[in-house]
Amino acid sequence: MLALERLLFAREEAVGAAKRRKAEIDRLKALPREQQEAYQALRADERIIEQGIDIEGDPEAQVTALARVLAHKFQSGIEAGDLDEPTSYLLTKAQRTLAKLADVPVACKKGCSHCCNIWVSASVPEIFYLAKLLRGQASGREMAVRKAHAATEPYTHEQRPYHPFPCGFLENNECSIYEHRPVACRLASSGDAEICARSYNNITDENIPTSVAYLMAREGVSLSLLIALQKAGLPQEQYELNAALVTALDTDDAERRWLAGEDIFAGVKQDPGGLKDLPEVAHLYKRAFPA
Repeated sequence: MLALERLLFAREEAVGAAKRRKAEIDRLKALPREQQEAYQALRADERIIEQGIDIEGDPEAQVTALARVLAHKFQSGIEAGDLDEPTSYLLTKAQRTLAKLADVPVACKKGCSHCCNIWVSASVPEIFYLAKLLRGQASGREMAVRKAHAATEPYTHEQRPYHPFPCGFLENNECSIYEHRPVACRLASSGDAEICARSYNNITDENIPTSVAYLMAREGVSLSLLIALQKAGLPQEQYELNAALVTALDTDDAERRWLAGEDIFAGVKQDPGGLKDLPEVAHLYKRAFPA
């Protein structure tokens, strides 16, 4: 009986999908030709990056496809005054990109939190996304974020490695927002946890061994985001997470005001090593959005 129920359910799902597809086609036919072509191009891009960025494929084509889809979603978010949908989409694609690296050996595992005590950079859409998530959690979590901000606020990006402090979202050496963590955390990696322990605790100044595959994946997702924000007319800066979160929490209508052009993060420390000035950004932007 259970097998029959599953079969009937699968059939109903298939019929429902077919009806939705037909309705979609009917709506598409009713659009002007130019809008039809734009819609079809967008769907083609979505298919290209359905499973995230595959560094063994054509990363440039995938980066630009993701940038176009994100730009479209950011524009819709601007009109709605809410960037949750494009940010969730970004994190989903980052996670699927990460899944493609499953065969790359890393030392990172549950309970390993050495890198959760250092500077973390995040884009503004990610900051608003996490601020909303934070408001929905127990008050103790917000207090932990504010404590982390108070402890780390005096230090610049260059000084921060010498003053490690646990992330406000860290709990028992595990990330309490693991499914929602920023791109920077999601695509961070190390090939040697012992080196991380020594380096992040200032015992040595060893470089963290990170695989080229992870570096390429992180850069690909980050470039897609940067280009999409540029196309949508939004600032592309990355900010120190603790300070930016506290600013977003303490500013009334923060997201709406930022989308309206107000620089609510003025004074918050920025990541000095951003990608926006790299020469490949201009090249990828032109490929993604040719004149």
